[in-house]
Amino acid sequence: MKEIKSHHSAHPIQKAVDIGKDVARLNQITLANGQVYSFQQLGSGAPLLFIHAPAIGHVNFFAQHALADHFQLIIPDLPGHGDSSPIPESFSLSAIAGQLCELLARITDQKAIVCGYSQGGPLALECLLASPNLFAGGILVSGFSEVNELFLHTRFYMAEALTAMHGIGLLASSIASSHVDDPVIQKQWISHMENTDSSTLLQLYRAGHAENCTARLSEISSPLLLLCGQEDQRMHPYAQLIEKHAPNARTVIISGVNHQIVTKVPDRFHEEVRCFAASLSLDLQRSAVPVP
Repeated sequence: MKEIKSHHSAHPIQKAVDIGKDVARLNQITLANGQVYSFQQLGSGAPLLFIHAPAIGHVNFFAQHALADHFQLIIPDLPGHGDSSPIPESFSLSAIAGQLCELLARITDQKAIVCGYSQGGPLALECLLASPNLFAGGILVSGFSEVNELFLHTRFYMAEALTAMHGIGLLASSIASSHVDDPVIQKQWISHMENTDSSTLLQLYRAGHAENCTARLSEISSPLLLLCGQEDQRMHPYAQLIEKHAPNARTVIISGVNHQIVTKVPDRFHEEVRCFAASLSLDLQRSAVPVP
């Protein structure tokens, strides 16, 4: 069922914060296969695992630190981003999801809500498919389960081409300017993104482009909240597709915003997160099922 919700301002003031200082609060963990993940861990309460879009890194969710008053935020840098080790060879999103599930299981014994932004959305779906016992539910923000039309194909081809030509600087400038308005925050984003490993980023884009978990969505029994910007018309059919196949999915359209919900209207996003978490009304202690 689609809901349309409005808010008072499509472009609230974004306060300048020194994202660089957040690096001091980054933790590292080495997984069983030797892969190193860098991640932020803030607050306490029900765990929220945030999965960023390619190239951005954990700074994607700087505005979500406000949720640390009631949630434990777990915000990893995906492979090749920040201080997380690279994976230059080909990989699938399901493989990365398995690593994220291992990371989560090592950090907390509570069921988490997984939240993926943009291409972090299919990664969140793969997490729910790989280890459903770890999660109470999922939130997809401007996400998808497959790429099936020209617009998104073209976006991927452009990102892949820029990355292959070592154009991460140009990509970083474009992404930062489209997501945040404050020039200080933009510079901090660009500084973080320019350190991304180009080979790993290229493989991540290719994995997202090839992803297709639509046929398996019926296996996700936990609740799914699908958030789309009202102006992000190209992504609405993707939410409809997920809602059609996932038995407990619900779509909410946020008025007055395009793709960048988490940075442009963070207060509205946080309201949806809090309402979704409250609606779960379950024991967040997960069952003792081993992580695959």
